[in-house]
Amino acid sequence: MTDIKFDKYQTRGAYHWQQVKPGIFNYSSFVAARYQQVINLIPQKKAQTILDIGCGDGVLSWLIYQKTKASIIGIDSEKLSIQFAEQEFKRRQAKAKFLVTNAYKLPFENNSFDMIVSTEVIEHLSDTKKFLAEIKRVLKPKGLCIITTLVKLSAVPEDKMHVKEFTPKELKICLKKYFSSVALKTSHPLWLKKLYLICLFKLGRYHLEPFRWLINLWVILTKLNPFLFSSKKDTNQIAICRQPL
Repeated sequence: MTDIKFDKYQTRGAYHWQQVKPGIFNYSSFVAARYQQVINLIPQKKAQTILDIGCGDGVLSWLIYQKTKASIIGIDSEKLSIQFAEQEFKRRQAKAKFLVTNAYKLPFENNSFDMIVSTEVIEHLSDTKKFLAEIKRVLKPKGLCIITTLVKLSAVPEDKMHVKEFTPKELKICLKKYFSSVALKTSHPLWLKKLYLICLFKLGRYHLEPFRWLINLWVILTKLNPFLFSSKKDTNQIAICRQPL
């Protein structure tokens, strides 16, 4: 298998920034919940080095920086996404370093980072072992790694750009080979995701999505995101991994 080229930045621009910008039409409660789960796990300490693998256009790096003012490095294999990340950080007069590189050969010394985050990346990779081995190599002995990915619900990948998807059991077995402690949490109920994605009408870029708008409005007004909750059948998972073996 080979990695599938990610081309959404070419067609949609720095779209993640729109997904976290309050507003009922472009805002994504689904994506915002995924980011919030990661942010909640990050200690509010300045003196830490954090690596964001697959940083894309830099939104998660920005949210981490807002909370911690830590030393952050974001990497991505897509040059355009890194350009977007640099532009958005410069616009906000924030500091971070962004590099174009892949996750299989990280350009860092052993034991370089206090924390590593990688959101919605592992499902796009053909060589999971090499990816996790590199994380293990550059993470400090008492470091924390956070990995998010969708939950495998069928034999056929949900997205054509996914190489491999994982059930919670499969993901935990995979990660236990590299970390002494792995805790898994699931969220984003399937029924809620289906409701959120209902589109009654399409005309070009205009989509009539009343349930999405209502849920977005609820989240914006109440600060309570229903995608953070768990159900009998969830669609996203987050792995909290501590201390590389």
